[in-house]
Amino acid sequence: AKTPWHQDQPYWAVSGQQVCTTWIPFDHVESHVSVEFVRGSHRWAAFSPYHFATGKQYRSTGLPPLPDIESQRCSHDIVAFETRPGDCLVFHAMILHSAPGNQSSQRRRALAIRWTGDDARYCIRQGELAIPTRDPGLQHGDNMDCDDFPIVWRQRAEAERN
Repeated sequence: AKTPWHQDQPYWAVSGQQVCTTWIPFDHVESHVSVEFVRGSHRWAAFSPYHFATGKQYRSTGLPPLPDIESQRCSHDIVAFETRPGDCLVFHAMILHSAPGNQSSQRRRALAIRWTGDDARYCIRQGELAIPTRDPGLQHGDNMDCDDFPIVWRQRAEAERN
């Protein structure tokens, strides 16, 4: 199925610039069925999330609607990459991205892992929210450090202080 144009971060209870996704394919994915990105859009404002299944905008987010990228493709610098097992795409959580439906006879399996850096904070957003799906026990502004969001690597100086 097609994945509509969206930014990841407005779906999540996280703020900060050091937020990304790693997309790791298990299969060879040709560029015409791969994830597409609007180059430079990670610097754009946040747009309201939409429910993928229904196309309806999330309720009460206070964010503007997403521009119709699909009907304005020639106005944007859209890029996609052929990937093979072992490759890894790393992209900012605010970049606009989409994926066409896979019309090929090949599988398009991948693992997406989200990562946050030192400036990321738990952010209780206005309106509807997708992630987390349960209360992680964090307060607005807390570091993303709890059982649901574990720190997987610390720099040596910070580790020695703790």
